[in-house]
Amino acid sequence: MRKAEQGSIQIQGEVLENEMENLLLNEFPADTINGIKKGVRGADVKQIVKNKRLEDCGIMLWESKNAMWSNDWIAKLKNDMLDAGAAIGILVAKNMPKEFGEIHNLGSNIWVVRPNLALALGTALRSTILQVYTANHNSVNKDAKMERIYQYLTGAEFANRIRVIISNYRILQDEIEKEKRSANLRWGRQEKAIRGVIDNAHSFYGDLQGLTGSDLQKFLLIETETAETAA
Repeated sequence: MRKAEQGSIQIQGEVLENEMENLLLNEFPADTINGIKKGVRGADVKQIVKNKRLEDCGIMLWESKNAMWSNDWIAKLKNDMLDAGAAIGILVAKNMPKEFGEIHNLGSNIWVVRPNLALALGTALRSTILQVYTANHNSVNKDAKMERIYQYLTGAEFANRIRVIISNYRILQDEIEKEKRSANLRWGRQEKAIRGVIDNAHSFYGDLQGLTGSDLQKFLLIETETAETAA
């Protein structure tokens, strides 16, 4: 029984991983998105961020988890980031500790987020990577700029701004879902009404056929032919 449960959890995790890889491929077509195969050391998905000139600007690692929370995930993600030379690590977890809320910054450029907000967080952090890359390749006051950027990225202000972005994204997401539900209810009512019209038309035809017998079909054909001849 325990082996079956472990197998089920692994399958669910693989589904979440595949979903995340596909979402990233659709959302960031310019980037290089590589899924890491099971049994191979590393995070689930490696995202190489590219700018408009298709230059490699930095690496984001994505780890997807569907099981009960474990602090070991964070240690593994840190090691994976070191091995890959990644600037940012994102842990997408369905079962986060309550004190984390829906998004949480663990420091060392590691973020934990629920699946529904993963793309919003990824978009914000990807933009940061592009800005850092641009500043790093600007020779004017390069060292001073990089120091200010580093202090900003490791400070509370940056984390708070990311949370504001995610909060606004969630508001828009909730409004879209409400509109979808409203539209689905409206379409359901319209489909039900159309079905009622069709069913009543069939019943009407059945009533007439019951009254006239098999002559109804012939009568309708004769009337049609007469109308066409007269025309």
